[in-house]
Amino acid sequence: MSILTLSSVVRAAMLPPIKEFCEDQGHVFFTEEITTTSEGGHESTTTKSYCKISDEVTCDAIDFYAYKCGKMFSKERPCVTEGAVVWGNNGDVCCEGTEPYLKPGIKGQPSCTKLSQTKSPSKPSQVDSFVNEVEKTSKAGGVAMVIFIITIVLFLGYVVMRFIFTGMNKRYR
Repeated sequence: MSILTLSSVVRAAMLPPIKEFCEDQGHVFFTEEITTTSEGGHESTTTKSYCKISDEVTCDAIDFYAYKCGKMFSKERPCVTEGAVVWGNNGDVCCEGTEPYLKPGIKGQPSCTKLSQTKSPSKPSQVDSFVNEVEKTSKAGGVAMVIFIITIVLFLGYVVMRFIFTGMNKRYR
């Protein structure tokens, strides 16, 4: 029983602030337990959250938070402040000067972090190093190509001039 309670608490901590979003707009937040029985007789209970907007309109609380239900009854959410969790698939946006960031190799939801903290300009990445090498190579390759083309043009000019003068010498002999 305590394991189920602990997992419920963990799951609730991972959800976006759907209850606050509903209630802050003057609507009624409520939950409903749904019990299902499998063919083997095993019962399982899940909790469903709702936001009651009026007598006629009740939305799934997560859908209301994500503007998928009752959008005309909801106010725009403020931007997510620095350090707070971003629920991007539900329409959350970080405040100006911050961006969603999750350390590489970490699973979970990103949080809003100052732009200067998400990038470390002191140590260039492998991609940056590769791009710099390609740029250097292409500059050197470009210079070599120009020299090659000039050489070909001069050679062709020499061949054409020799042909012309050889032909002229034959006429005047």
